[in-house]
Amino acid sequence: MPDWLPLATAITLGGALIGIGIWIGSVNTDRVNFKEFMREIRDKIDKIFERLPPVVTVGQSPVRLTDLGRSISKELDAAAWARSAASNIQNKAQGLEAYAIQELSFAYADDAGNYSTGENSGIRRSAYEKGVDQEQVRRVFGVELRDVLLAISDMDAP
Repeated sequence: MPDWLPLATAITLGGALIGIGIWIGSVNTDRVNFKEFMREIRDKIDKIFERLPPVVTVGQSPVRLTDLGRSISKELDAAAWARSAASNIQNKAQGLEAYAIQELSFAYADDAGNYSTGENSGIRRSAYEKGVDQEQVRRVFGVELRDVLLAISDMDAP
């Protein structure tokens, strides 16, 4: 075996090891940079969500209360108001399809005259504390009223 072969092999292996080391270092640097990039993206997304207004309903079919909407409903006992209000408009809801009952409920709940002074005060207070407008709080009442009227219409169905 020639005398230069072990030396050439050692130099080649040494160069390969140095090359692999440099490559691993650049991969680790890229991973660190990528993690930092993802952290910046996450922070920016969080800032976007902070600027979005809170919502009390989700526009799925049918319209449903969000966690915020459920907390407002519980706080103001919107379900009890809805049971009471349903007796006032139950005859108007008879024979209507579900969407028309929803429209009727939202229109009734939107009218501030359908609430007592204390209820209107609670709506204003809740709107202020939750960072929403009064219409959104009344929409919570509308969803609760719709649910009561739909339950009544299901009982009346043959």
